Amino acid sequence: MRYIDIMKALLVAVLWGGSFVAAKLVLEYFPPIFSMVIRSIIVISILLSFVGLPNISLKKVLCMSFSYNIGHMVLLYLGIKLGLPVSAAVIATQMQVPITSILSIIILKEKMHLKQVIGMLISFIGIVIIVGHPSIMDKIFPFMIVIIAAFFFALFNIQIKQVGNLNILSYILWSSILILPQLMILSYISEPISWSSIFIADVKLWLSIAYISMVNIIAFLLWISLLKIYPVSLVMPFALCIPVFAILGSALILSEYISWHLIIGGTITLIGVAIITIKFTNLTRYQST
Repeated sequence: MRYIDIMKALLVAVLWGGSFVAAKLVLEYFPPIFSMVIRSIIVISILLSFVGLPNISLKKVLCMSFSYNIGHMVLLYLGIKLGLPVSAAVIATQMQVPITSILSIIILKEKMHLKQVIGMLISFIGIVIIVGHPSIMDKIFPFMIVIIAAFFFALFNIQIKQVGNLNILSYILWSSILILPQLMILSYISEPISWSSIFIADVKLWLSIAYISMVNIIAFLLWISLLKIYPVSLVMPFALCIPVFAILGSALILSEYISWHLIIGGTITLIGVAIITIKFTNLTRYQST
């Protein structure tokens, strides 16, 4: 890979890792669904003036948006809101990789290779080690919510593969437009929120919301641009840096305690994910590029 592209991939990992920390700060003030409402409004405001219609049907956009925005993001935010540490949440989210492999066999009829089976088993062992720590056992309900969120992220991955070439900016805009009414209704029904609280929120909160919204656009664009140039197996290893930056951020900014259970279990989980995603033949082929 060119050095500029390596820097792009690392920037994506930093941005997405930081979004977990920013989400924690936002969720200390706003409930999960309402946070998604605000994020969607900001994204729409940024993109509406210059982005056109998507290159797939709006029905498909809505289905994909439900998987990602409600199934994944709302449940992820709910798990963090219920007290799951950011460090544990970001590791649990990585389970979307083995779950994607399983769904690809069930839905896309792809063949499973021995490497995938080994990677899945190692990932599950890592998760078991994390869950075994008392601090996570006390938060087992939000932890399982984030695992379910990882399932919906995996389903979203399958949907992307099914639609093929996707105009990412149009998707981000129209998925936000189509899902916004549902988010507003769900928030109104299930979350006690005073609209006046928006006007008294401090600068740190609004900066965190703006950061999450911008990351949703910038990181996706950079990531997709890299996937168009290089093999998936060469780009995906950089995704393994996301938990590293998220955990560093949670320790430095949120002062979260990082236990040895989490370090060992998280490392084992990421090794399993790496085994599933990385094709070492491609890495060898491009290592001098």
